Amino acid sequence: MKSRRITIFCILAAASIIAKVLLAGLGCNFDTDSNFMIADLVLDGKTVYAETSRYNYGPAWAHAAAAIKWIQLHVFDGHSITGFHRLLALLLSACDVLIALVLWRRFAFGAAVAFLVNPVSLLVSGYHSQFDNIAVLTGFLAVLLLEAAVADMVFLAGCALLGFSLSIKHVLIFLPLWLALRPDFPLKRKLSALIIPFFVFFAGFLPYISNDAAMSGIARNVFGYSSSHLDGFFPHLLDLAVPTAVIEKIFYWVPVFSGVKALWLAAMVGTGFVFRKLPLSGAFLFYLISLCVFSTALSPQYLAIPMTAWAVHRRSIAMTWFVAVSAVAILASQVNIGVVVEWLRPANAWLFQGGLGVRHAVAGLAVFIALEIAGKPHKC
Repeated sequence: MKSRRITIFCILAAASIIAKVLLAGLGCNFDTDSNFMIADLVLDGKTVYAETSRYNYGPAWAHAAAAIKWIQLHVFDGHSITGFHRLLALLLSACDVLIALVLWRRFAFGAAVAFLVNPVSLLVSGYHSQFDNIAVLTGFLAVLLLEAAVADMVFLAGCALLGFSLSIKHVLIFLPLWLALRPDFPLKRKLSALIIPFFVFFAGFLPYISNDAAMSGIARNVFGYSSSHLDGFFPHLLDLAVPTAVIEKIFYWVPVFSGVKALWLAAMVGTGFVFRKLPLSGAFLFYLISLCVFSTALSPQYLAIPMTAWAVHRRSIAMTWFVAVSAVAILASQVNIGVVVEWLRPANAWLFQGGLGVRHAVAGLAVFIALEIAGKPHKC
């Protein structure tokens, strides 16, 4: 039975990688072009934060993109953005396979298989080639270290790995707050979980501290980046009760951030409190769901972030709605294969004009998490 499962996993993993690399060859979007440009800047010895506004993350990913470009140049003797895109998709699809392996080890074989074949990761890791999954994988491994840690040094290593995840892409920016709320952590571990990840994240910017242009770019394009602010599911839900313009005016005198972002922080901390007694890896899945539900901004690629959670909780009708509508919404977007594959263009235009978007998909996540909060959380 075990050898049969290994065979099935290997076949699906290989098929997943091949499919995503093939999708990457169909074309490129703005994000792929940005990664291509960032890689060139790093290889040319330039500081990305000083040179462009199109890089909004910690420094780790810029160097990873440069490594991909270096391999393209020196191993494959290639220069095209299409070749770069395929190598990028190869890295991201391999990362998806590793996530599936972690799901198999921690949860179940079925969760691993579901993750490998889900259409959302296929479209996002393949054509769009966004790298949220690398941050999720690194954070997932950090969570497993923290969950199993008996020795303090192992726990500290988990905290540092979580910080590295933030330096790749700060998808898990609120997770240290969730860790600090856990009743099974003594005070020393709570403080470590709260301080070390942020220390590692901020330390990544220290090499640029003497470069005024870079520091200005970091302040503006990393910490000041707002993406499609107020276009998420949560702001639209709030708007049904209180117009977001009124919320912003209420918080006008708060000098830290906008009113909706303050409520986003409160919602994330609140759900962290609700799920604080779950096993840590189970709580991590709810973190990924909560992040999409309460985010003030949503783009099609963000729908891949909770797919790890979907793979585990896929039997829920609300989660089935989420993955099905997510796949359609991504195809209906202007950043995926729906606009480059000729026979998909009429359907893409029809879906796009119909207004089907990521918020409709995230509604399924919102229903799922509301039912979990109202009832008894899953024992994961």
